[in-house]
Amino acid sequence: MVTSENSHSTTPTNGVHTQQISEEIQVAQALEMARENSDGLSDLSTFRIINAAYQAIWAKIREQPDSYTMTMNEFAVFNFFQHLHKGQPDVELMAREATARFWTRTHAPGCGP
Repeated sequence: MVTSENSHSTTPTNGVHTQQISEEIQVAQALEMARENSDGLSDLSTFRIINAAYQAIWAKIREQPDSYTMTMNEFAVFNFFQHLHKGQPDVELMAREATARFWTRTHAPGCGP
């Protein structure tokens, strides 16, 4: 709820939701640009957008290592960076488990169209 300084009433705002959608669109566009570019993440702004999203996803997974399930958009970013998990057994295991949860929960009976 947001309260105006000039009134005593409160009104709900969807600013946070709108910002979240805007960020998701920005990440999706940056990811598409990175996939289409033969240099991948050579553009610094594209790298920053996708890397920030990736770090936020990892933070969620680390906070809830046995239960967090990525959204489809989060999984797209996570999958793009899957090469970073190689050679680090603990990280690799956590990444595999997070990926398995995503596929299990998004493709379980009754979860699809």
